[in-house]
Amino acid sequence: MPTKEVQGMMDIINKLNESASKEPTAAQKLKNEKNKPSPTVLGSVSKNAQGMLKILQKLDETTTKVTKDIIEESRNDVELSAMNKKGNSVKVNNYEIVLEKAQVVPGIKKTFYNIKEGNKTLYKQVALFETAMGIVKGLLFDNESKVQRLLDLDSKYGSALIEAAEHRLRCRTITEGNKLDIAMAKQGHAVSKMRDVKNQIKSAL
Repeated sequence: MPTKEVQGMMDIINKLNESASKEPTAAQKLKNEKNKPSPTVLGSVSKNAQGMLKILQKLDETTTKVTKDIIEESRNDVELSAMNKKGNSVKVNNYEIVLEKAQVVPGIKKTFYNIKEGNKTLYKQVALFETAMGIVKGLLFDNESKVQRLLDLDSKYGSALIEAAEHRLRCRTITEGNKLDIAMAKQGHAVSKMRDVKNQIKSAL
């Protein structure tokens, strides 16, 4: 069963489809004619091309928020300005968290976190800074179960992030309206999973 966020997104998409398919009343037709804009690129292309442009406009309007959510999750895991950060790393006792930019999918990059002890890398490409800090805390207090719990959750977060990013790319190439709706709903569902897992990670810290 879809989450409330995904269901809400699907409801919006359904309303858009219903609105687009309704035959306007005589009064609406008259009003539309009066407010009809001057000829544009849309009016100068074939009906097939007009359909394509409408689909692209619909994609742009209905996925803007979800796309922003993905970008925010990918770029701003936590505010680092308050940390004692030097260059691309943060030191905590004998441990060091090294920031590393890596590609999630073509066109989308994210900061990942490598945890080192001296010259030895203990964990690579941890998805969230919160996870990395929690792991370091677990290492400092020899809490292996906590470290493993955070690693498992972080892996789930990373998988959901990749899924959301892949659906985002797929939406750019889909032209059929019904397939586009499905892809956008899946994208929203993946973003929802990212948020749920992130909350679980915060609870486990």
